Amino acid sequence: MTSRSFARITLIILTSIVYITTLASNPLIFTDDFDTNILNWTECEDCGSGSAIINDGTLLLKSNGENKTAGALITVLCGVPTSIGENTFFETHCYAPIDITLPFEITANVIIDRLADERICGFVFNYRDNGNFDCINLNDKTINYTRFVNNYIVGNIMKGLKWPYTKNVKQDWRFIYNNGNITFYINDIDVLNVKHMPIDFSGIGFCVYGKQTLTVDNITFNQY
Repeated sequence: MTSRSFARITLIILTSIVYITTLASNPLIFTDDFDTNILNWTECEDCGSGSAIINDGTLLLKSNGENKTAGALITVLCGVPTSIGENTFFETHCYAPIDITLPFEITANVIIDRLADERICGFVFNYRDNGNFDCINLNDKTINYTRFVNNYIVGNIMKGLKWPYTKNVKQDWRFIYNNGNITFYINDIDVLNVKHMPIDFSGIGFCVYGKQTLTVDNITFNQY
């Protein structure tokens, strides 16, 4: 090996070491501030059961819930208990700019219209397609890890919670994934841990159920 070849190989090795060291000390960080729909979130306005709109730097997600007024009117007219529609589930998603085979963290600043029994909101992940995804969802009393397969719940882990307030609730959500282990924080408080639950798809998003509105101010992806 000539001295020139040796110097070239040495330079390549040193460059690789610098690159790996730089990557390790400076992880990928990407923030979506919703100035535009850069990640191709699914948007839909007045879609019957709800809507998902990006506007003025926020992602606004809304589910309509039951039309209780119309149901009550028909109940009076026909004398039979009647409800119009049903508590609706609505979600929006994108495909995250991260490598799901490596540890990552996702944080979001949200405002919840109201926490109540039938007003649920949550964070969607491992989204494959419509009806196949996982989510962490909460109401005024519980937080759940739920898995959906073909629109059916096939697994659920529940934990009781108690909030000091229930209207216009501002929260910081933080989702951490590391080698099959999931940790979820609300306002820097560790509220849910799930182990041995691998993620196979990079789809992530947000969901609402019942007469609920969730406003997302921004979302940040951090790849370790």
